[in-house]
Amino acid sequence: HSRLFPLVIFVLVGLLVLSKVIFNHSLILGHDSLFHFNRFLDAEEQLRTGKFNYFQMNFGFNQTGRVVNALYGPLVAYLSGALLLISPNWYIFELIDVMIVMLVAAFGMYWFCKVNRVSRGYALIIASLYMISSSVISWVNTQQFTGVGAAVLPYLFVAIGLTLQRLQVPIIGLSLAM
Repeated sequence: HSRLFPLVIFVLVGLLVLSKVIFNHSLILGHDSLFHFNRFLDAEEQLRTGKFNYFQMNFGFNQTGRVVNALYGPLVAYLSGALLLISPNWYIFELIDVMIVMLVAAFGMYWFCKVNRVSRGYALIIASLYMISSSVISWVNTQQFTGVGAAVLPYLFVAIGLTLQRLQVPIIGLSLAM
């Protein structure tokens, strides 16, 4: 089997999940859409204009100066802002964004399974199921940020698993996962 086989499987599962949105050419607007999309718009505008402000929201949220990104994960906001900057429109941005979240979840769980010596076939099934689990899908369907947290959670388990196996803490990996 090719090393790209897991990527193909996970992309196909992601496309299946997004098929209704793709075929209907519709946006997914959930409970937290406006909140998080305002964060990403602010980060995109900061990147586009070069007027950076880590704390204050000067573009999103009607330029009210709210402190949001500093509290809600500035790294995700700036990465999403960069993705929005290069995306031709919100629709394409949202499709790529949710696919990335699902792929991060799938590869994290796949890696966790491999660290724990789960066979490739079962690891692919478990990772595919995890990427469409309610925890991760909450980002896809309603933009609840807990879905992003759920997507990166397996990386923390990888670091813990490696710690238990090697009896040595992977400081950088554990730090990044947390």
